[in-house]
Amino acid sequence: MLDLWTTVWGKKTQAYLEVMLPSLLQPGNIPAAREYIHTYTFYTNDEAREKIERSRRYKELEALVPVLWMPLQKGEWEVNSNTLHQMRRSAEEGHYMMVCSPDDVVGDDSIANLIQICQGGFNPILYHLPRVRPGTHRILKHLLRKGTVSNRALVSLTIKYLFHKHSAYPIFPVGDHWEAWHPTPTPILRPDQRVVDIFATNWGKNWGYDNCLPYIMIELEYPWCLIPHSDIYFHIEIGGSSIGPNGLPINSPCCTWMIDKARATVLFFSPHRYPNKHLRTIWQGLEKPAAGGRYQAVEVTTEKVNNGHLIIPEGVAEASLPLSRKKGQITLRYPATAFIPRRKGAR
Repeated sequence: MLDLWTTVWGKKTQAYLEVMLPSLLQPGNIPAAREYIHTYTFYTNDEAREKIERSRRYKELEALVPVLWMPLQKGEWEVNSNTLHQMRRSAEEGHYMMVCSPDDVVGDDSIANLIQICQGGFNPILYHLPRVRPGTHRILKHLLRKGTVSNRALVSLTIKYLFHKHSAYPIFPVGDHWEAWHPTPTPILRPDQRVVDIFATNWGKNWGYDNCLPYIMIELEYPWCLIPHSDIYFHIEIGGSSIGPNGLPINSPCCTWMIDKARATVLFFSPHRYPNKHLRTIWQGLEKPAAGGRYQAVEVTTEKVNNGHLIIPEGVAEASLPLSRKKGQITLRYPATAFIPRRKGAR
């Protein structure tokens, strides 16, 4: 069985209703997998709950699967407290858990395919979560009003509107597709008490679930797998990092937890040190990569970094670099071998 959960409040409630929820309600997602979905849980406040319950799309969700409402466990911005609460609930039942963030989109047929992978016993099941520019929301909203968005259509949009500033992984055009590596894949996992106890030591607000936990489970010899092809499952995030009340990204490196495992995660899933074909995902779009297209190196940018550490791939600098609030903004560039398509009009 699979538990789905969403943490949402404030402005992102509207984004959830316009794009993420419609993508989940596509025929090949929740409707196709409803008998395998145990619950859909919202972690939210009264204002967001009222808005969601008024939505026509919510009525569709409620008719398909059991819906539960939970308060934000430690208030707004403390996202990991909700993740840990859900993790404990899923561990008690022996269920898989999948996060449905309010600013994400899932391609049609992805959840139905995911159920088949879950039945294979893999744990954790890892996927890449590319981030696209905020303006993509409007395009996806329009497409989902008109019909469905296939994984291949979602790949094509991702390649076109990839958020360069935050796309901290390389994508290589190969023949009729792209090959992508991601140093911090996102997990769909079936937690047990050991995993719960490990994550409970995480003191960050919104950090570690996909920056650290997958590699910890790999190191502990859990039977993990990385979803190998975008036709099976494709999931994207819209926009930049969420900025907390202190002016810092809530998933910024200042919230680093288990720094050694975070460093190991980046190195393990990076093609620069370990060019392992099993650690890359094929992205198949509606069109082939342009022959002789223009490409540019991926950039990693951190803004307003507090005292902490920044994880940097091998070949750029040391694996962890102490930073100070006074230093302000830092931009680092990957080796020249890492490329993504240059957006149209860029020089």
